[in-house]
Amino acid sequence: MSFSLKEEINLQKVYQKVNDFESVTLTLGPFFSIFIEFFEKLAPDLVAVVAFGQILPPKIVFRPPLGCINVHPSLLPGYRGAAPMNWTLIQGETRTGLTIMLMDEGMDSGDILLQKEAPIEPEDNYDTLHDRLADMGAKMLLDVIKGRLDNTITRIPQDHALATFAPRLKKEDGLIRWNHEVRSIANLIRGLSSAPGAYTLLEGKVLKIYKTDFKDTLITRTDQHLFVKLRALRQISGLFKILNRKKIGPTFSAC
Repeated sequence: MSFSLKEEINLQKVYQKVNDFESVTLTLGPFFSIFIEFFEKLAPDLVAVVAFGQILPPKIVFRPPLGCINVHPSLLPGYRGAAPMNWTLIQGETRTGLTIMLMDEGMDSGDILLQKEAPIEPEDNYDTLHDRLADMGAKMLLDVIKGRLDNTITRIPQDHALATFAPRLKKEDGLIRWNHEVRSIANLIRGLSSAPGAYTLLEGKVLKIYKTDFKDTLITRTDQHLFVKLRALRQISGLFKILNRKKIGPTFSAC
């Protein structure tokens, strides 16, 4: 494959051999028009997008004859957006899944090509759920690519009236609010573990909490573990044990 671009543009190319295919990753910064020129010369039959986190412009989405397909880690139309796995855990869902869709100009609103459900285990956090869905998604993607090439996959429109959203995480989303229910706090922590991490303030420092052992009944404090007692907050009865934590600083104001 060969192409010419202006020499003054710093175009970084990364090539990776995958069987008989050559994939290209381009880092272009603001030079979007240059990328479009390259993309049109490349003239791909199909584009697969995974964990990109941005909406592709129509010039890219509608250029390949077989379309642009996206692997999205939720059961669309539920949890459209940039952080579906985080918000699925934060909301305490017990099931999720993967959707491979044909992209359109909207945000995760294209026709469904393949969808499979997956359970969420009580001990799951973001990291474990991510890794399990990644393996699942790779196999599904190969099936969809073959189906698109063979024209054996049926497109299923999404019901937009059922859409829910999983927006990009903000710093304040990770703040633990101790007046919330115990289970809600535990779900927040698992949904943000290990990154970006749920946090609270302790002795003027930021304390990030990565794992808890949720309990519905009273637990006695011991020297080996740090417990957070929530019964005194009136709205809550119960405790959970903090198993993994890290103090960082400096402090900052938080609502």
